[in-house]
Amino acid sequence: MEMIKLILQYAAWPISLIIVAVFFLFLFRKPISRLLEKTQKISKEGIEVAQVSQEKSLKKEPSFEKLMKTFDYATLPEREKLIESDLDKLNPNEKIKVLIRHLATTQISLRLSDIERAIWGSQEGILNFLNSKATGVDVETVKSFYDVVAEESPEVFADYSFEKYLGFLLTAELIVEKNNQYVITSFGNDFLLYLVATGKTGHRKL
Repeated sequence: MEMIKLILQYAAWPISLIIVAVFFLFLFRKPISRLLEKTQKISKEGIEVAQVSQEKSLKKEPSFEKLMKTFDYATLPEREKLIESDLDKLNPNEKIKVLIRHLATTQISLRLSDIERAIWGSQEGILNFLNSKATGVDVETVKSFYDVVAEESPEVFADYSFEKYLGFLLTAELIVEKNNQYVITSFGNDFLLYLVATGKTGHRKL
């Protein structure tokens, strides 16, 4: 619950997001710059990146000034001053810890939000059910949730097998298989807490 409180607290603090963005850009400034230089087109299919010759790959890295202009928003200087003001109150070790904490919290928050938009109601039901089963349940018990919604909405699940349905929960690391039993993970518990804290529990279909 403490992590969820932190997520909600930081989500309400715009400066923290800017700090994370600056920290992220500082860490990955070189690969981001290279990707932007090679990008030819952005569409709903994704990013189209041009092939770079070996000669071009040997060229000098972009200058500091060019990297600083990559995201040259009008309000950026003002935000940077606010961030610098906050960081000036901390010693170097504290600055690193704060940036790492904000980055980790933002990553978790974004991941929880992505899962919340994709998960189905019956899959949420599985998580709630597993949350009360410390030793886990077998695959047939998990499949019973799928069978109910598949029978109710055959047109939806005609091309969506139980393996894919279960695979979503496994890939999202919400559940894990241990000794032929499926148990909820710590991240799965965090997700349920996130749904409660944000008032988004029990509203999904299927």
